[in-house]
Amino acid sequence: LKPVNISKGEQFNPDFLKIAPNNRMPAIVDPQGPGGRPISIFESGAILQYLGRKTGKFYPSDERARVEVDQWLFWQMGGLGPMAGPHDDAPFLRACRGQATERTPVWFMRQAGRSLPEYRAIRGTGTILRAIADPDLATEITLQPVRRYGVDAAILYSDIMTPVHAIGFGVDIEPGVGPVVAEPFRGREDLARLRPLDPEADTPYVLETVRNLVAELPVPLIAFAGAPFTVASYLLEGRPSRTYVRTKALMHTDEALWFDLMDALADLAIASLRSQVDAGASALQLFDSWAGALSPQDYERFVLPASTKVLAAFADSGVPRIHFGVNTSELLGLIASAGAEVV
Repeated sequence: LKPVNISKGEQFNPDFLKIAPNNRMPAIVDPQGPGGRPISIFESGAILQYLGRKTGKFYPSDERARVEVDQWLFWQMGGLGPMAGPHDDAPFLRACRGQATERTPVWFMRQAGRSLPEYRAIRGTGTILRAIADPDLATEITLQPVRRYGVDAAILYSDIMTPVHAIGFGVDIEPGVGPVVAEPFRGREDLARLRPLDPEADTPYVLETVRNLVAELPVPLIAFAGAPFTVASYLLEGRPSRTYVRTKALMHTDEALWFDLMDALADLAIASLRSQVDAGASALQLFDSWAGALSPQDYERFVLPASTKVLAAFADSGVPRIHFGVNTSELLGLIASAGAEVV
């Protein structure tokens, strides 16, 4: 049994199971089953693992091949809880679950390779979004800190603005400046510009990068997305801000619009994270860079509900959830209440 590309219809065994499309979600079909009923990718991974361990068939004996197959066929079957993944006993994942570890795992909260000479040698010029859209380059950049430092997890090389850029909101990342929005969010009519994210169509390069990394990494991969508040602050301010005047003004002058905006951005984050987890990421991180600009009262009323919505979407996934913000010491209790395993 060789590792397969689940998006290209490659076969495991022509007499038993094959990969087939099922409403854009890869599925395994039993040709002898009732009408060839598609089985979800989660069911299929569990079925193949169970059969392999019980019979020795349909599951490779070679350890590396088993790992690669596990990374394509995810290990959660509805109602039965998470099955063991390829890095399930890794110190990082054990620590995320609150389990004992022989040593304290170390990892980067964001992709920190930008200081490395090997990063500067291959990064090239232009916006970070160009590099993210090149799966081979993004894969290599993600791997570099793991190779150099031997950290216990890898953080995907991407950007919190990738989803809103991908749906055409009009966001760019200016070198030395940060996210810049050509036409910032100004009113209810701008909600129409935040259409739902279709990861297979809008961010296929992110999914390819994740799959590349899952096949190559010796440690777990962390998926990540920007939290609704931080993404909203960029869309409203139009660029990085120290005061967040427009963001706070909308909170306090039009609560209905604020909560509609946060809800739309929560849905974007959920879709992005779901696609990364489905592609094989072992953990996820919700990155709320600028939450520390808020008082505890404003955070609890205006921000916490949307962050809770994002994290709750993965409550039954078996994937550890990390919630991170900058300068948030007075908010840590509230941030923890959003539902992550790691703060």
